[in-house]
Amino acid sequence: MEQLTIGQLYPSRLRQTIRLRVARFWDCIVPGTGSFQGIAFIGTDCNGDGIHVQIPPTDAENFRPVLVEGMVYDITGFRVGAPTANNIAAPTCYVLFLSRTTILQPTAVDIATYPRHFFDFTIENHLIYLANRDKFLADTIGMLIQVTAVAAIHLPGGTVSRRRDFFIMTMYNRFLKITLGENTYSRLDIEALTTMNPKPVMIFAGMVVRTFNGGPYLMSCSASKIYVNLDIPEVGLVRLMYQQMEGPIEIAPRTPEIASQ
Repeated sequence: MEQLTIGQLYPSRLRQTIRLRVARFWDCIVPGTGSFQGIAFIGTDCNGDGIHVQIPPTDAENFRPVLVEGMVYDITGFRVGAPTANNIAAPTCYVLFLSRTTILQPTAVDIATYPRHFFDFTIENHLIYLANRDKFLADTIGMLIQVTAVAAIHLPGGTVSRRRDFFIMTMYNRFLKITLGENTYSRLDIEALTTMNPKPVMIFAGMVVRTFNGGPYLMSCSASKIYVNLDIPEVGLVRLMYQQMEGPIEIAPRTPEIASQ
């Protein structure tokens, strides 16, 4: 059976096969309720393209043991459809939907042509149109400028939500706020980040877009992944853009106001 690339995929009743590398995967958790909605991952092909792949909760545990980030798989027997679900992490026309009849077979190939990571930083130019819709997630890259202290928010029912705000200068010369929940920021070594010299370049992937005072900001969810000084060309570009920004990263006691954008 001929293997397709992402650009060749189309809705069909025929049994299609594609070879993808798992760039990152995550559990799909509804904020607030904690409801589990399955597993999703971004797959990259030999052309460098990426696609969102969705696995329903009823079949998630069948695939979880074999999914490994960075591995390449031959995938057969999936459905190609429009991105009807929320929180789609790759800006493509179609999404792959796997099911219990899908065959996910690890394969030993030269992985050099299959990107280990996939980000769409151009989506930063469309944040205001994505805000508060929960349809597509956003990726951004920038130099870390400021981190706030932990803020505790008391929610109905007696629960407490903790968060930290990170501020970066992005590749598109924007001062952007990113709010990370405790499950996300707790995976970072804040002390190490704030003492790095030069300042770290951070990638925030799979972020929800919200608005504050009319301007967009990003917020973490279960799909979010954070990368620090990743070895990709865009990191070098951002470091070159802001090489004059010397001095320590500020730890702010509270979130400063952000001007409308």
